[in-house]
Amino acid sequence: MKKIVVATYLFLSRHKCLYWCIMIIMSVLLAVGATRLHYSEDIASFMPFNEQQQKQFAIYQEQAQAQTITLLFDSPDEERTIDAIDTFASLFHQNAEVLSHHIQVRTTINPALIAHQIDSAAQLIPFLLTSADYAHIDSALTTGNIKQQLQLNRTKLLMPQSGLLQPIISTDPLNLFGSYLRPPQQAGGAFDLIDGYIFSADHSRAIAFIDSPFGSSETGQNAKLANAIDQTIHNLNAQFPDVNIHAIGAPMVSVSNAKRIKLDSIITISIALILISFLLFYSVKRKRDILYMLLTIAFGMLFALGTMSLITNEISIIVLGISSVIVGIAVNYPLHLIVHRDLRPDMVTTLKEVISPLVVGNITTVGAFLCLVPLQAKALHDLGLFSALMLVGTILFTIFFLPQLVERQQLDTATERHTDWIDHLAELQPHKSKMLTTIVIVLTIVLAFFAPNLSFDSNLNNINYMTDQQRNDVNYFLNIAGKKNTQTVYIVREISDSRNYLDQWNIFWTNHSTQLDSLRLIAADIGFKADAFTPFFDLINYKNDNVPTQINQQIEVGKDHLQAEKTRIQSLYPDAEIFDIQTLNSQLTNTLSDNFDYIGLVCSLIVFIFLCINLRSVWLGLIAFTPMLVAWVWILGIMYLLDIQFNIVNIILATFIFGQGDDYTIFITEGLIHEHQTGQPILAAYKRSIILSALIMFAGIGVLVVAQHPAMRSLGIVTILGMICVVLMAYIIPPLLYKIYIKIKK
Repeated sequence: MKKIVVATYLFLSRHKCLYWCIMIIMSVLLAVGATRLHYSEDIASFMPFNEQQQKQFAIYQEQAQAQTITLLFDSPDEERTIDAIDTFASLFHQNAEVLSHHIQVRTTINPALIAHQIDSAAQLIPFLLTSADYAHIDSALTTGNIKQQLQLNRTKLLMPQSGLLQPIISTDPLNLFGSYLRPPQQAGGAFDLIDGYIFSADHSRAIAFIDSPFGSSETGQNAKLANAIDQTIHNLNAQFPDVNIHAIGAPMVSVSNAKRIKLDSIITISIALILISFLLFYSVKRKRDILYMLLTIAFGMLFALGTMSLITNEISIIVLGISSVIVGIAVNYPLHLIVHRDLRPDMVTTLKEVISPLVVGNITTVGAFLCLVPLQAKALHDLGLFSALMLVGTILFTIFFLPQLVERQQLDTATERHTDWIDHLAELQPHKSKMLTTIVIVLTIVLAFFAPNLSFDSNLNNINYMTDQQRNDVNYFLNIAGKKNTQTVYIVREISDSRNYLDQWNIFWTNHSTQLDSLRLIAADIGFKADAFTPFFDLINYKNDNVPTQINQQIEVGKDHLQAEKTRIQSLYPDAEIFDIQTLNSQLTNTLSDNFDYIGLVCSLIVFIFLCINLRSVWLGLIAFTPMLVAWVWILGIMYLLDIQFNIVNIILATFIFGQGDDYTIFITEGLIHEHQTGQPILAAYKRSIILSALIMFAGIGVLVVAQHPAMRSLGIVTILGMICVVLMAYIIPPLLYKIYIKIKK
């Protein structure tokens, strides 16, 4: 490899015109490819769900109304609130004209719509009833119970909520199917209807609804919808300053997340740029070298985008945001070349010394990122591929194009380089301290005991950002709906023997025709009209020819006995698919845990095998590999002790830290071998570039600890912890083990 790189360098040095043509043509072709990519903002693409889990997640989003935005209007004056709702609907229509979809504000509950919803739900009842349900219905069809229930119905219909109750009572006058027919939007009786408008029980708050046509995870389109809502609220405040209006719902939360991420990114990137600029201007003596380093990284990113366009048509913009941390790894390559150029007499000597550790480090890191490609989540697959391609593009530019740009400056030695604090850090030899070595060994043993106990945080709410107002609104709805201590269970049933259900239904009601006659007589005596319960008798005489092939149900069960209830439901419907969001999260945890174990094992094998091959020795491979293994034990152990958990976001850094760590240990090991074989001092130069690289990682990613978004903050915490462990082990373990290796070899 060294001969090829050196020969290419000498050839291009003699043919500058060809060099510029090759670089420009490649850049243009890659840029054209990059423009062909489409960029999405679908957060759900990070979920490593299989086909069945994706189906369940889609059902959950549909049944849980994840696309619904709820508008809350707070005011003690009912009439004022109703006027505000109507005005909002009118203004929103104007502000939403920029959207390509017709989006309507649902301000009232239409009794006809409720009747239709109840009727649709009733058509499924014959296919939902179990033997226990039939036994309950049989026991309820007594003369005394019929009379008591009809009198209760008459009282209910005189109440203000009769608009909601009337279609339910007409369909189920004896409350035989109560668990399958529920009034929509009533939230357990916590809301009242006033002229069709939905008010809280104390009438101090009213609600309206907007359904997002974009779902809950497409933040780009939902951001436009949220802007239209915010603009409408702003305009409305001028007319109704006494009405407090705000919006809540999964689409709004996803937009809040995206806005917080963007704002945090601006803040942290600004801080990072200041810190990185300071580091580079301080440590890189020729200022044009900074431009060349940026050019190298830009080419690497362009190479990744252009090559990705040949593989796929779409890539998540979130992938690009996360992959920006690869800059911390990619900057190593031009940084090492430029640092060593300053310490060597010519570029040929520089290339001969740095090519081997650069290429080996690149191959092992690329291999680590390619381990993400087989994962189920498309976004993680794209992240692994994009990261690998970016590093490939960066190393190609570093070894073939960059030497031609920096060779002229290499001849300029007028400015003598002075020793600075980075050099002093590079000259430290902590492995010679017996006390420090002993402490490292003891702590490694202790942390190895705790490391396996580190758990994975599957609660996605812990990495979601919500404003204080949004959290209050979510808790408000949970409280009034009585769902604070319950869990929604979803039941999916494939109906293949529909006629058997209908035969059982018809036989049952044929055997209870006498009780049905009693119902008609008692209803007439109490004062109900003859057609009051027509929907009920239509249901009894089921005539719907469009029998269902799949039924989706949802029920609320107590969190304390969730599993017992699911087991009971499974016994009632043996062929049903039963799940809840907690189960989905648990499956996500298991999948990510398996992926995590897979990534760790495969990365380790790839890195270790390639190290052994490149260093031509299993023992030297172990010397370079052991620091990464020990650093990983430290990271897991310290995270457990500090109660820091991996989550779906920061677990990605496992690959980044591993990729960065193998670069450091490879350079240290190569430096030790080079010094032993030639007697030339080179290790300090390697350590200087490692320190600069680590400081850039601290500035670039570690600064995320100041972010308010939980996921971004967790990235910063894990980065700081990981880099400290990786650099410390790279400094201590390879020199110590290499010294032992030399003694044994002698």
